Amino acid sequence: NIGESVTLKDNTVWYVIENSDSSKDTVTLFASSNIKNDASGWTNNLSESKIAFDEAGARTTENNSYCTNPSSGCNIYGAQDKTVTNGDISGTVTEDSTIKKFIDSSVKTYINNSLTASGGTSINSIRLITNQEICNIINVSNSSNNCIPITTGSINLIDIYKDVPSWLYIMGYWTMTPYESSSIGVYLVNPQGYLNRNSADYSNSFGIRPVIVINKSNIK
Repeated sequence: NIGESVTLKDNTVWYVIENSDSSKDTVTLFASSNIKNDASGWTNNLSESKIAFDEAGARTTENNSYCTNPSSGCNIYGAQDKTVTNGDISGTVTEDSTIKKFIDSSVKTYINNSLTASGGTSINSIRLITNQEICNIINVSNSSNNCIPITTGSINLIDIYKDVPSWLYIMGYWTMTPYESSSIGVYLVNPQGYLNRNSADYSNSFGIRPVIVINKSNIK
């Protein structure tokens, strides 16, 4: 169930973020730590996990009509095959974000190698967490909560909602939810419990806590 912790065969600890009953072979998990910025392991040291969502100039206006200010990054996680709109900004995103490219290559490879070396199987998929999933976790933590995912503005999760689990905000990390009023704004969770937005290219100040879908056979 959502909120439960599990230990995988490689002894890493993850949190369930989507209920998975006995009829399902897979489960969706959220890492308990950030991945190191060189994808060599896990860390609770923020200085080892800082990475920009999208580095300056990574996606240019010449081939991407949505990212109007590429020097400050772009807030769409993956390349889209259709036009996207945020507020009054629209266009076609033709490239994956810097962070997605890193996750799909280096981070995925590290996790797969760790699991298979311990007798497990490779993951089915990998990505960042969404604001909706953060709200799902908060709502399960206390039935009186009514967390609705925000797309503009910011909130202090631990002030507004009851019994927010500390593991949700123990590290600073990016989400994959874009800020609707700006093509450069992306949401993040910081260690003080705030869900707020910053420029996609923000001095490599936040980390990656990946979400994976795996076969349950990987659980110890």
